[in-house]
Amino acid sequence: MNISIRNVISSFKLNCLIDLEKVYLLYPDSSTFDKLVFNYNVVVTRVNKPAMTFLIYKTGTIISTGAGSLSNANKSYDIFKKMMISVIEDLSLKREHRIDNIVATSDIGLEINLQKLFSELNSDQLQYEPEQFPALIYRFYSPKGTALIFSSGKVVVTGFKDVLTIKRTIKTLQEIIFFHIDNNDNEVKNEHFQHA
Repeated sequence: MNISIRNVISSFKLNCLIDLEKVYLLYPDSSTFDKLVFNYNVVVTRVNKPAMTFLIYKTGTIISTGAGSLSNANKSYDIFKKMMISVIEDLSLKREHRIDNIVATSDIGLEINLQKLFSELNSDQLQYEPEQFPALIYRFYSPKGTALIFSSGKVVVTGFKDVLTIKRTIKTLQEIIFFHIDNNDNEVKNEHFQHA
């Protein structure tokens, strides 16, 4: 089962208030600070290597988004500290860096009749309104997260905070889907499942 991490959202909080105008003036070409974007309450600063974006709040809360790996997300505080050392006096942490959300994709390996799956499962965890959104939405409550299942077999998982939970979630989805397939497709689909 191949899982690709698409985005890691993480955050930390500094021990001080931040002068957002100073931050913006340090990186005007790669930052946004205006009334239309968060009404001057946030500076949005983009970083190229590694690719990520910081949402910098005057309260000292920093959100990092766009990191394509856990490794890069875990470097976000160090990257931020290096960038801001000249404009923020106290870069010590009030709250440690944490992973808040991982967005990942996978492929079940077969086309799925979403309407049939939705009808057979008949669960309040599911939502399927194809005229509004093409995926079946599967909500998990413990731990909390969401899977978007597309008829192509592609799956997008979001809301979870670690890769192991994502792997378990996709494996559970795979088992549920294979259980509800048509009998005449068993041979092809079980062959894929054994190699997943």
